[in-house]
Amino acid sequence: MNHRKVNSKLQKLISNSQKPKLSQRKLNLNRHKLELNPKVQPYSKPAEQEIKFVYELCFRMVNLGINNWVLCPGARNALLIEILIKYFSVKIWTHPDERSASFFALGLCHKLNQPCGVVVTSGTAVTECFSAVVEAFYQNLPLWIITADRPLRYKNSGAPQSIDQYNIFKDYAQFMTLDSLSKSKKQINPLFKIDPKKPVQLNIHLEEPQSFLKELDKFSLKNIRNTIVGHKIYDNHKLIFEGEQKLEKKYKHELGAKPAYRSEDIYGHNQDQEQDQDHDHDHDHDHGHGYGIKFKQGQNKQIALAIKKLNKIVSDPLFNPIIIIGPIVSDLYKKQVENFLEHNYQGLFVAETTASIKISKQTKSRQLFCPSQSLEYAFKNKIFNCVIRIGNTPTLRFWRDLEEKYNFVEVVNFSENGFPGLSRKTKIINFNINQIKALNIGGPRPSEVSQITSINNELIKLDRKLWREKVKLYNKYPQSEWGLLYHLSHKTKIDYLYLGNSLPVRQWDEVACDYSYSNVWHHRGANGIDGQLSSFLGSACYQKGNPKHNPKQILGVFGDLTAFYDLQSLWWVDQIQNATRQIGIVIINNQGGQIFREVMGDNKLYSNAHKINFKNWASMFEVNYKSVRSVNDFKKMASSGPIIIELFVNAKQTQKLSLELKKLNL
Repeated sequence: MNHRKVNSKLQKLISNSQKPKLSQRKLNLNRHKLELNPKVQPYSKPAEQEIKFVYELCFRMVNLGINNWVLCPGARNALLIEILIKYFSVKIWTHPDERSASFFALGLCHKLNQPCGVVVTSGTAVTECFSAVVEAFYQNLPLWIITADRPLRYKNSGAPQSIDQYNIFKDYAQFMTLDSLSKSKKQINPLFKIDPKKPVQLNIHLEEPQSFLKELDKFSLKNIRNTIVGHKIYDNHKLIFEGEQKLEKKYKHELGAKPAYRSEDIYGHNQDQEQDQDHDHDHDHDHGHGYGIKFKQGQNKQIALAIKKLNKIVSDPLFNPIIIIGPIVSDLYKKQVENFLEHNYQGLFVAETTASIKISKQTKSRQLFCPSQSLEYAFKNKIFNCVIRIGNTPTLRFWRDLEEKYNFVEVVNFSENGFPGLSRKTKIINFNINQIKALNIGGPRPSEVSQITSINNELIKLDRKLWREKVKLYNKYPQSEWGLLYHLSHKTKIDYLYLGNSLPVRQWDEVACDYSYSNVWHHRGANGIDGQLSSFLGSACYQKGNPKHNPKQILGVFGDLTAFYDLQSLWWVDQIQNATRQIGIVIINNQGGQIFREVMGDNKLYSNAHKINFKNWASMFEVNYKSVRSVNDFKKMASSGPIIIELFVNAKQTQKLSLELKKLNL
């Protein structure tokens, strides 16, 4: 066969194969459309559009009140960071670890009652923020996670630092996604529609940043503000989109609004039933006014019906409730509860340290100091016939007993976060002190039920006698865990107290119940021990020019395993310290997670037993350190700046004290 003919045919065949038929071209085009978002172009737009887009986004967020930014620098979020620093007068914090950064921002949210932003880079960085977002959800804190993502064309590609960040927090955060290459001028509008008291994930698809950073200096602030993606800015503090003034006016009231809580305001009723649609809108507006509570249409009738039913219980001449006050976040609600206890309620109550309320001497006379034993005694003897909870979920052991041991007890919840805190059905009303007053449980007892008052007074006497016996034991075993905490709480001046999970918060209630602290915080939304120290330091940071938020004597109390979980937290020390303030980080070193001892016995697998101390940890970050092994060591602890105070627990004394405490009862 002639080789020239073969080569000629082969060349002709190759030539023809390079010219696909029209039908093949259409097929390839359709495949191209399916693989790419129609709004996204496969190649980078000019740097000008990218810079203007990021600036507009930052402008919007700052105008929403995000003035504190915690940055975890990377390549993908570099443009965001540079624009924030260059063009905006905001407070900047930095940390290399996203988990610690998100918890630090959570502490800032709590302290300032403002949204705080965390800027992370692409890839798995966003996953490190998950725990903090969950905690923010249950505590109604406006934590913003801004996740810089690779362009949409990288989605599901397996390319480096490309994971599916789309709505990664799911039920725990409001979600928005934005694309810097989108032609839509309305994609940033959802920033007006967010719940101002819930966490947010803002996912931003950005192009490769290197070339844009070089171009950033070419753009003047005036030029950017006047030409942001075709929109107009009318002044330095207000951003108005062309043709969208109505939209801004509609959502303007949500900026800096009061907390908006869950809409399921009453549990224990059939939520699926159709509600009466005959609504009185003025009446709807009045309910919850001034408390930030939002109800669905018709829910005020539901609440009124619940209060009517509860009033039937209250009208019983033998009605004798016990009020349990859990964590309260809002300063407004704290004042209302303090006023209610002082002037409207004459019965007995339990106030956890984390309720963070001031209790007057007169009111304290009705407070149970030993709730675990006193409540057990009271319900066995049928002294109380109803539990009224105020605030968020209590840490008290008795609260868990309401699930099974005392599941017959009526529970009424006035919850700040909208959750019942129990798996069984209970009546729950979103927090509104006026609704508590509507129950008519306040005021002096009529003469015909003076017997109840007498019984309550007798219970208080038994409770105080038990408390005095406990104090004797704390002094008898001063090097025990409870003994050291008792003397710490009574010998240390505290303007702001943070109680870490999970044993410290319970033990503090046991040893310091005769004190009331009006500035307390802790993590009990999701009950985790992760990020505790970072959250504490975020809530303790110094804010220049704001003396109200700068207490002098600051104390955070943590277990040793909790501290191990957040060792990188001391990175924040240089950024938060102020010479005029004393910040103490107390580590209870009981050589493991001793909270499991009561449940699992001496199984070291669960206690994570260790023989480590934290002296070198403090030295590594150049933080002052003090070891405490006896009561005398509490003297001369003052120092400038942060200090690590390590309590070394005497295990034998703790065991002996524990045995003697169990023998105590009413």
